[in-house]
Amino acid sequence: MLNHIVDDDEARDIVRRLVAALPSGSYVAISHTTDEVDGEAMHEATRGVTESGGTPVVARSAAQLRTFFEDLELLEPGVVSCSRWRPEATPWGEPPEYAHFCGVGRKP
Repeated sequence: MLNHIVDDDEARDIVRRLVAALPSGSYVAISHTTDEVDGEAMHEATRGVTESGGTPVVARSAAQLRTFFEDLELLEPGVVSCSRWRPEATPWGEPPEYAHFCGVGRKP
């Protein structure tokens, strides 16, 4: 749902409040649209959603998404394309990168 909170400060505040309410040792998983893969196509898609009356959508970079984990221990491999977050080995090589990034953090 964070991709529908277009104000970065408001989105970070939502995550901070959620993390504050969790007990130590809890995990937080975040997935989010990004403009780092096919950026112009993603911007066009988000504009289309908003212009057609849908809930506004924002695409954020990996650097922006990492700020959501500032009060957490970010697990490896960090914020990456969801298809590349700890993928299983396959004979076909690395999975393709998708315009949706994710990360998992643990509350100390």
